[in-house]
Amino acid sequence: MNRIYSKVWNPSLGMLVVASEFARRAHGVMSSGARVRARLGVTLLVSALLAGAPFGAALAHDKQKGQQQNEKPQIGTGPAYCVDARGNPIKDGRPGENAVSCGDGVDASGRHAVAVGYKSIANKSGATAVGGLAEATGVNATAVGYDSSASAQGATALGSQSNATSTNATAVGTSANATGTGASAVGTGSSASGAYASALGSASSASGAQALAAGHTSSATGIATVAIGGFANASGAFDTALGYGADASGGDSTALGSGSIATGYNSVAVGGSLLGLLPTEASGDFSTAVGGGAWAPGTNATAVGNLASASADNSVALGGDSIADREDTVSVGSAGNERQITNVAAGTEGTDAVNLDQLNAVAEASENATRYFKANGEGDGSDDA
Repeated sequence: MNRIYSKVWNPSLGMLVVASEFARRAHGVMSSGARVRARLGVTLLVSALLAGAPFGAALAHDKQKGQQQNEKPQIGTGPAYCVDARGNPIKDGRPGENAVSCGDGVDASGRHAVAVGYKSIANKSGATAVGGLAEATGVNATAVGYDSSASAQGATALGSQSNATSTNATAVGTSANATGTGASAVGTGSSASGAYASALGSASSASGAQALAAGHTSSATGIATVAIGGFANASGAFDTALGYGADASGGDSTALGSGSIATGYNSVAVGGSLLGLLPTEASGDFSTAVGGGAWAPGTNATAVGNLASASADNSVALGGDSIADREDTVSVGSAGNERQITNVAAGTEGTDAVNLDQLNAVAEASENATRYFKANGEGDGSDDA
C-alpha cells in the first residue's frame, strides 16, 4: 500500500516535520488552510533516510534561534534530522550548515554533508556517508555501504567494507580497496594501489603505477603493465599479458594466449598451452615463440610452430617439431623428421643458398669438360704413367 506523507507543524519542538499519514496529530493546532499550505511544500521522501527509522520517520528542520512557535516556519533552511512517528528527532551532535543527519551516533558536521545510518560520519564539506559505520571524511567524498570508508578528497567507496583512501580514488564492491591516487578498484576484494591504476574483477590487483588488471585474480604489478584474463600476471615494467593464466615478467615482454609465458627481456610468446600442458614460452632475452608449446630459451632465438624449439643463441626453428640447437643456425626439422626447402631461387652471392638446378648444371659441365693429362714416368712399367 502506498504511504502518504505531509508537512505538519510540531508545536512542542518548534519544527516543521514530514510525517506519515499514520502519525497522530493534535487536533485544532493547525487550521485546514495551514495544512493545505504546508502540503504545498516540497515533500522530502528518501528511502535511504527512512531505512532503519520507525514507520513514521521523517525529516524535521531545526527551529531558528529565537523563533516563536506561532511564527510561520521556514522551509528548506538549516540542518535536518530524522524524526520518529511521535515527532521526536533522532540526532546526535550538531549537523553542519545545510547538512542531513539521520541515525544514532551519527556525525554530519561538514557543510552540506549527509550522514545516514548508525554511527555514520560525514565531517567534511560535501561529504556523504550512507550505511552503518560508513565514513566519508574527505572533502566531497562518498561512502555508501556498511563500514565503507572514503577518507580523501573526491574519494568514492561503494560497497560493504569498501575503502578509498587517496585523492579521487574509487572503490566499488565488497571489500574493494583503492589506495593509489586516482586509482580504481571494481569487484569484490579488488585492489588498486598504484597511482592511476585500475583493477577490474574479483580479487584483481593493480599495484603498478598506471597498471591495468582485468579478470578474476589478475595481477599487474609493474609500471604501466597490462594483465587481462583470469589469473593473468604482468609483473615487469611495461609487460603485457593477455589470456587466462598468461604470464609476462621479463620487462617489455608480451604473452598472448592461455598459459603463455614471456620471461625474457623484450620477449614475445604467442599461443596457447598445448593440450593445456605445455605452454608457449619465450624465456630468452629478445626471444620469440609462436605456436602451441613453442619454446625459445636461447638469446635472440626464434621458434615458430607447434612444439618448435630454439634453444641455441641466435637460432631459428621453423615448423612444427623443428629443433634448432646450434648457435646461428636455421632448422626446418629435426633428426629423423627432415624437411625439404622448396621454391628456392638461384643463389647469386657467395653466401646465398643454391638450388638443385644450379648443382646439376655444375655436374654436367664437369662431365663434358676436356681433360688433359701429363705424365713423367720411366715408361718401363714401374709406375702408372
